[in-house]
Amino acid sequence: MKKIISFIGAPGCGKGFLIKKFIETATQNNMLSPKNIAIISIGNIIRTEIKNQTKLGIKIQKSKREGCLAPDSLIIPLLKKELHKTKASIIILDGYPRTRSQFELLCSISKGYDLNIIHRDTQENTIKKRIEQRRICSTCGCEHIASEIKCSCGGNLVQRKEDTVWTDRMAEYKEVTLPMINEIKNENYFYILQEQNLEDCDLTSLVTQVLSNKDTKKNYLYLNMLSSDKENN
Repeated sequence: MKKIISFIGAPGCGKGFLIKKFIETATQNNMLSPKNIAIISIGNIIRTEIKNQTKLGIKIQKSKREGCLAPDSLIIPLLKKELHKTKASIIILDGYPRTRSQFELLCSISKGYDLNIIHRDTQENTIKKRIEQRRICSTCGCEHIASEIKCSCGGNLVQRKEDTVWTDRMAEYKEVTLPMINEIKNENYFYILQEQNLEDCDLTSLVTQVLSNKDTKKNYLYLNMLSSDKENN
């Protein structure tokens, strides 16, 4: 059975890096082959549709110009299309679902898949500090920190566009995503990862649990990856 692994969390919590670490752990431990993994980012799909000015892209662009989120009625067809065309056995959803209605729609179109949701639970102050410090090169897109002056390619360092509206995005997360999380967090497909430093953590136990085909998964898996030594440093 194909698996859907959805990574969710507050804006700036480090979902992208967590996905990278998850895949690295799975492949390095011979649990997965990279060719059997597909990553679906709704945000990237939306940007592509708008860039290509498809019928769907034009409708989504109109909603965004009016200050509205892209409606689920437009997003779900895109997600269904991506799910149906991928041949990978492991499908990773980056940042989806974000609302209760999206979750219900995901459940309806993912019948026949083994659904898993991983919540990256990070304190708001930790995210805020990270957002304030991170920069990207306006030329090549490489990541930097605020104390650096220029990229090695000579490009200027700027904030990500989404970081400039982080406060609004965080408020929206609290209003629509957290209630969904609180409703489903005790289900047997839901995992919580609370940890402050993904660079130094070992995700083997989480990866093993999620990729397990056993029916008897833990109802609620709470993982704090920091060792006592790390916490004391």
